[in-house]
Amino acid sequence: MVALGVVLAPHVPSAAAQPSTSFWSATAGVQGSWYDNPRNATIEGQPGYVAGLGAGLGYTLDSPRTQFQFTAHAAAVAHEGTGAPTRVNYVGGLNFLRHATPRLTLRLSEDVSSRYTSGSAYLAADGLIYPVTLIRTNTLVAGLSYEFSKRTSLSVTARHDWVGFDETSGLKNGWQFQTGASLDRRLTPTSTVSLSYSYRHSRYETSPNLNTDTHSVTAGWAGKLNERLTLSGSGGVSQINRLDGGGKLGFVGGAALTQQFQKSSFSFRYSHGYSQAFGYSRDRVHDTLGLDYSRRLGRNLGGSLAGVYGRSRDPYDPLWGGDTQNYSAGLQYSLPTGWTWRANYAWLCRTPINSPSWSTNEIHGAVSYGWQWR
Repeated sequence: MVALGVVLAPHVPSAAAQPSTSFWSATAGVQGSWYDNPRNATIEGQPGYVAGLGAGLGYTLDSPRTQFQFTAHAAAVAHEGTGAPTRVNYVGGLNFLRHATPRLTLRLSEDVSSRYTSGSAYLAADGLIYPVTLIRTNTLVAGLSYEFSKRTSLSVTARHDWVGFDETSGLKNGWQFQTGASLDRRLTPTSTVSLSYSYRHSRYETSPNLNTDTHSVTAGWAGKLNERLTLSGSGGVSQINRLDGGGKLGFVGGAALTQQFQKSSFSFRYSHGYSQAFGYSRDRVHDTLGLDYSRRLGRNLGGSLAGVYGRSRDPYDPLWGGDTQNYSAGLQYSLPTGWTWRANYAWLCRTPINSPSWSTNEIHGAVSYGWQWR
């Protein structure tokens, strides 16, 4: 699911050029959602409603050698017709970066969430959607990068993902650990080539005989074609081995493009590879295509469109798999005084191989007020 990549460690600027800054931030607001088929019935379902009150707190530190950010948000949410109880949803995260030396950079981040939803942002971006259910996630990433010269660098990354579900949903908990290294060589001031190796271990809490180990070797290129257009691509091979025997060798790769305009931006991404099908106690071969478009519609108004199409197949079981579609449109209106209004519409659809498809329409809205202090 995760592509291990490298961000070249920049040389540390002088303290005089970048003075240290730090501040606290807080938000408070109300939110609401409507689902026409929250339990994703394959025939006509019953609509559901969600309403809640939330508050958040954050802290940011930015200095020449250290960047740190912490965010936390919790909301008391009441459900009607979704099958979910009234509870507190929460999300939180921290990011830490330290320029230990002008050549060595250390990174650490963690993101946690627990909420009733049809899919967390990171799962939905990978082509995985579910009925409205309790989804808990925890992602921990640690890494370092070292510059041998202004043109050559090495990075090492380790990542652990855990995803848990409500026991009544029929979905199964699982986790995966991934680590790897990448050697980057800057060809020009705007382009870089890389050679990477990664190892991934998937573990299933209820089906340990399906645990897998995957080894991947890829080569990639990334660069700016002009001031506003960036392009990247990678390709290689993966060997997946399951505990109960049997190995599979396959191609992995992907591509991404980002175009910036004066008032808008567009991005495209495609990936093909092996990853865990969280909730289904199995690995999968996936093809994921994502499109994102955002535009500034006025001084304080912005809009966005997004779509993700995913295809999943079990490399060991030809009878399991399916296609998913997730399309959304959103508006955000923000005032300098701290007030923000958000509205979002989404259509989600899953089409399994050997069972009827289901789909749902969702409408989400929120009003919040935020402020900062030092």
